[in-house]
This record gives sequence, structure tokens and C-alpha cells, in this order.
Amino acid sequence: MNREAYSLYLDRYYNFSSSHFIVHDNFREPLHGHNYSVSLTMKSKKLNQNQIVVDISIINEIMNKINTPLDGYLLIGRENPNCEFKEEFNNFNILYVFILIQL
Repeated sequence: MNREAYSLYLDRYYNFSSSHFIVHDNFREPLHGHNYSVSLTMKSKKLNQNQIVVDISIINEIMNKINTPLDGYLLIGRENPNCEFKEEFNNFNILYVFILIQL
């Protein structure tokens, strides 16, 4: 039995750019962006019928489905207790609330 494992290491990274801000307690971070890179490593115990681990075009298709919806968009955690989200006519309004405490 052949127990050799094959690996595919991609030299290419899948990139996207998105913006975000953080709101918590009495703090709101300014809106800013980041460039993200996603890499992928795949391993298999055997090669497929074409003697490869996986067809790279399939990987590109999957990664583009993940990255494309994120590229150029604002990323916000919807479970933040300091933010309120309202959707109207396919638009979102984001309200952030600061609770000031005086001692």
C-alpha cells in the first residue's frame, strides 16, 4: 500500500481589500482599510485520474467565490452590542451608540 501523501503548495496568494471600524464601550475606531491575502495548502493521500492533487482551475473558482464578495466592501460584525443595524430598500444604516458613564 502506498502511504505517500501528496501536497499542493500554491505560490500565488488570493487578495482582496476591505474596510472596517471597531466600536466598543466608549471607543469608535476610524473607518480604515486593509489588504488581505489568503493562501491555500491542500494535501491528498493519492493523486486523481490526471495524476494531480487537484485541478488548479477548481481552486481558483472556489477562492474567487470567497474573495469577490469581500473585495471593496465594508466588513462589520453584526453581533456588536454597541451597533444597531437597520435595513431599508437593500441599504443598511449603522447606528453606533456610546454610553458615557460619569463617576
